Amino acid sequence: MIFQYLRSLQGLITVSQVLVGVLCQLIIQFIWNSSGDIALMFFITVYPFETVVYFLLFGSTMVTLAVVIMESRGSSLAETFGKFKVVLYRLISFLMMLGAAALQTYYVTTSSNSSYYFPRFIIGMILLYVLSLSHAFLTVLEIMRR
Repeated sequence: MIFQYLRSLQGLITVSQVLVGVLCQLIIQFIWNSSGDIALMFFITVYPFETVVYFLLFGSTMVTLAVVIMESRGSSLAETFGKFKVVLYRLISFLMMLGAAALQTYYVTTSSNSSYYFPRFIIGMILLYVLSLSHAFLTVLEIMRR
């Protein structure tokens, strides 16, 4: 069933969203240095909204993973919940990712280029905008579906 779902455009995009979401979480929340130390970061004092970005991204990725599991088992999202609820879910996911991308863009524009976190902010921002666009595309596909 998973291979049949992956052959569809929505399936391919949804699985890609999960993979990009996990990659973005790793880039945003983990830091490593030249000595090989890895740490989980929460920017409570310096970049407090980065934690909000992480939780928005985590929530969206987990719900998208649940959709992939549900669809791969053979139950259609639209048949189970109805078209209106699916469009609403896709729209909320799009707005969550757009909000997270906007917060990430704010940190890219306000942090200095010499900041240790600057490259990770840029990569996270790009991935969040990719996720936003993919959620918007799936929303339009769902609206156009009969």
